[in-house]
Amino acid sequence: MKGHFRGRAIILSRRDVGEADRIIRVFFEDRGREAVSARGVRKPQAKLRGMLEPTMEVELQCVESKGLSVVTGATLVEPHESLMHDYDALVAAQGILEITEKTLAEHSSESNWYEFLRAALGIMSAHPQDANLRRLVWVTALIKNLHNHGISPV
Repeated sequence: MKGHFRGRAIILSRRDVGEADRIIRVFFEDRGREAVSARGVRKPQAKLRGMLEPTMEVELQCVESKGLSVVTGATLVEPHESLMHDYDALVAAQGILEITEKTLAEHSSESNWYEFLRAALGIMSAHPQDANLRRLVWVTALIKNLHNHGISPV
């Protein structure tokens, strides 16, 4: 029997598959990093089309299957909309999302990293024009990630 689950997640990245589907890399608050399938999300009439974009925080409803879990619904929690209007802020945010995607193990529950990621995106979204603040948040993400892996940069 397939299990249903729901959880708060931040969209890390997406990859188009076939004509209308996407593989979405997400970081769940309680399940960690995971890939999920969003079937039909690229169709013009798809309800979830604009919700599953990198930097967005969503409440996802999914069904577990043999391969990837499948998204059945989503509710937007925090769009971090101002990041979409400032290229430098978006690039910095994407860098932090990439650190998360590349360094944290699949299904590793790291709620402290989730809270940090939420706060970092929130700060960058609230002050998209502040280059010094972006640099500070980015360096903090690197240092925190190194520390989580037992490496001291000092």
